[in-house]
Amino acid sequence: MLEIQVQLTKEIYGKVASAIMVRKLLHVYIFFVLVAITLVTNSIFLPPESMKSTNYPFPGILTIIFFTLTLYFIALPILQYQFGFGWKKHPMAAQLTKYSFSEKGLNAEGETYHTFQAWENFIGIKQMRSAVVLFLTQNQISVFPNESFSSAQQRQDIVAFVSQHIPPEKYKLLKFSSFKKIIVVLICAYLFIVIVGNIWTQVWVRLDKNRPMTDAEKTIIGLTGELKVNDRIWLGGGYEPDPEWRHKGKGYPGTVEFFMPGQNEEPAAVVKLDKKITVEGITGDILVLELRSKGAKWGDEGIVHLELCDFVPERRPWKERKQGKWIESHAHYRKLANDLPNKGSEPVAE
Repeated sequence: MLEIQVQLTKEIYGKVASAIMVRKLLHVYIFFVLVAITLVTNSIFLPPESMKSTNYPFPGILTIIFFTLTLYFIALPILQYQFGFGWKKHPMAAQLTKYSFSEKGLNAEGETYHTFQAWENFIGIKQMRSAVVLFLTQNQISVFPNESFSSAQQRQDIVAFVSQHIPPEKYKLLKFSSFKKIIVVLICAYLFIVIVGNIWTQVWVRLDKNRPMTDAEKTIIGLTGELKVNDRIWLGGGYEPDPEWRHKGKGYPGTVEFFMPGQNEEPAAVVKLDKKITVEGITGDILVLELRSKGAKWGDEGIVHLELCDFVPERRPWKERKQGKWIESHAHYRKLANDLPNKGSEPVAE
């Protein structure tokens, strides 16, 4: 029979119990950190798809900060309070206790109490750096500090003895089930693939810039043709399949009224639509078009941001003038023949 004497203190018990609970919290924390890293890589390594979207670093960064602060300033103080409260509620835990490890179970004899638990009632044993912890339930534990053992060998002997006597099926209560493990592995693998995919996408985009542009790419960013005042254009497309500004239609025709200073090197184009549209409470027929892609030029067609105005904007830089309502980041403009017979008709190819 193996015997040891244990003199617990509130500090030792709280330290061990907190460490156990923190390990449980870390599983949740690591999962949310992976989610946060996914958001961060989405925003850093991929271009934002919409000025309205949350595809920026801030959601991911804030997620990491939030759960870190929650873990440190909320979870730990609550745990420490609970363990301190439990310590006061069970004064016998502070008594000098003699533990006897027999073939039948664990006998504990203190100054004012005596208990016995059969091995089939326990669900596991864990070795920590400063103690050995025996689990009666997930949250009910017996702590054996290193100071309680006469030697490192005695500690190993007791751990081996207890491990042999706790039924294997009981250990499953202390560990993740196979199903939970599979779910956790699949989720983490998915997040890892997304993160790696985002990084690889950025690497590919940078390498891809070195190759010559195709004719189709030159057309789409406006490196062919030109756009002038009084040109007729068709505005359609959009980031969403059915954006609000199109009102379930294919788009709108309009006329280039003038060019003015834009937010990029290229000027912005001011277009007057053939009819007024209403988006998010703003009604107007004036659209300010800003080229979306860096290095793009005004040409036969391209991708633009749209700003809806219920007024004619001044020909001044964006920051210095009255601003309208931003409504789209991926509108597609296409130059039309100026002599279209039906001014409001849609192009056949659209």
